[in-house]
Parts: sequence; C-alpha cells; structure tokens
Amino acid sequence: MIELLTRLDVALWNVVFFVPADRDETAVTLSADQHEEVFAKLYAASKDVHFQIKTTEGQHYQRYILRQRMKESRGRLTEAEVIPCLPKGVNDGKGLAFINYRGEASPSRYLPLSGGDVTQQSLSEVYRDSSLFVSLRDSSRLKGKCGRCPARGVCGGSRARAYAMTGDLFASDPCCAFEP
Repeated sequence: MIELLTRLDVALWNVVFFVPADRDETAVTLSADQHEEVFAKLYAASKDVHFQIKTTEGQHYQRYILRQRMKESRGRLTEAEVIPCLPKGVNDGKGLAFINYRGEASPSRYLPLSGGDVTQQSLSEVYRDSSLFVSLRDSSRLKGKCGRCPARGVCGGSRARAYAMTGDLFASDPCCAFEP
C-alpha cells in the first residue's frame, strides 16, 4: 500500500482501524499485539515517505510515536518533554462530532450514543453541554490502564472500541498493548 501511495503522489494516508459494532464482531478485530505491528510499520514508513500518515480509531498510535521518540532520543528526552510535542489526538467527543441523518449528534461515527439532537439545539450547545460529550473530555474518568497511562491526554484510547467490546465507555481500549 505504501509503495502504491508513493507512486500516486498523495498528501495524506488515513489508516482506519476497525471498531466492531458489538461484542459479536470482536473476533475480526486486530489484537493489541497486531496493532503494535501495524504501528511499527506505519512509523517506519513515516520516516521515508513524502506524505503524512494519520490514523482513525487508532488513537494509541500517538502513544506508540511517543515511546519511539523517547527510545530514539537515547534518554535525552522524557515523556514529560515529548508529550507536549505530539499532536493532541482527536478522539470520540474531543474535537469530533458525528451527526446522523436524524440529527442526533454522536461523539464519533463508531460510537452509537447520542449527545443530543441538532434539530432541537445547536451543535455547539450539544458539543459543549451534553453530559456525554462533557464526560468524554474528562480523562480522569478513564479506567484501567487507559486511566493510568501518561499519554492519556494525547491518546485516551478508542472510546468507541472500548464501548463496543466491553460495554463500558470508559474501560481500557482492549486493542492497546501498552501497560503503564
């Protein structure tokens, strides 16, 4: 794919990671270790290509980049120094809203929870004031390893994947291999 995109002279490659619709579809989801393998390939490729590589529902790629930059610095950089240099991840409800055909605003296309109806109130009100959107912007609500992760502000894991695979919006992203 990278070879093809290089020949096509693209500006950006958006790699979309699968989010199951429910627990019945989890068998076709990449494992945490498989995500790490893909991240390694993306990171290696990012050093040699002329286009940007971005992920959708691969929020933990930001954490991977953080760890790689720390490793490459050979101890000259700490997490505290690298984290502010990473782009803040756009995550479910953080910088993103999805509006379906009925006017319901959700935190993402992959998270089937409504924060409000934009035919009844403005999108900015839904985004700013709905308890769903407000709760998703509060990283202190994250549980398990996502809650302990030093990169939770730039990553936070996929809330859509956590919800689909565990039923808990704030559970750890099951597809992240990192153990803080």
